[in-house]
Amino acid sequence: MTEPALHIRRAGPEDGPPVVLVHGAWHAGWFWEHDLIPALAGQGMRVIAPDLRGHGQSAPGAPLWRTRIADYAGDIAQVIDGRGRPPVLIGHSMGGFICQHLVARGVAVRGVGLLASVPAQGAIRAALRILRRAPLSLLSVTPRLSMRPLVDTPDKARAMFLTPDASDDAATRLAERLGDESYLAFLDMIALDLPGKPAAGLPACVIAGGADALFSVAEQARLAHRFGTTPHVMPGAPHDVLLSDEGAQAVRVLTDWVLGLP
Repeated sequence: MTEPALHIRRAGPEDGPPVVLVHGAWHAGWFWEHDLIPALAGQGMRVIAPDLRGHGQSAPGAPLWRTRIADYAGDIAQVIDGRGRPPVLIGHSMGGFICQHLVARGVAVRGVGLLASVPAQGAIRAALRILRRAPLSLLSVTPRLSMRPLVDTPDKARAMFLTPDASDDAATRLAERLGDESYLAFLDMIALDLPGKPAAGLPACVIAGGADALFSVAEQARLAHRFGTTPHVMPGAPHDVLLSDEGAQAVRVLTDWVLGLP
């Protein structure tokens, strides 16, 4: 598959310790802009936040539905390559799943942050939750080979990513920014391409949203256990933790964790 040029946001000093932020499905690098990018850059970090292929301002390189998790991981591996020193990886949702693939491959990193991440065991339970909540939308993705029907209205975006009491304006703004997602990457996350085990002792920070409609706190606790740690739980936070009232707390947790890495 063609490897497209990625649109990459950069912030902070050129010689700062690198932190690579990997966004989730349907999203793009804009997810990190409001809080985490300035917080890390303000602490002297060199922050790199790419749009994955076919997302945001990056070209798809091929029909998006054919893109695999391995393609996304390859894109991030290229971003990491040549940085001069191992970066910290932080991924949200599908981005966390991609980060798990990279560290299982043995890509050198200083640590991995997982924010409401797809669990290592896959997203089958999340798919069942979506099926119960929006069966017609989920069933429509296969004939279309498009994941967009799951998030193409403000109400769907609110149900998937925000709290039930999120304002209509917030839900509309989010729905307008969300894009499509790869059908094959979705299947990879369910079962077709699960990540191997990370190296023992790799520093990790796992953050769970107590009101996450996709991944439960128990699933995030199992993911944290896999990395030898325990999750930080934001009790009222939805899947898009950074877009919630508890987003600032999540930013502090991640920033403090990055600053404390050797």
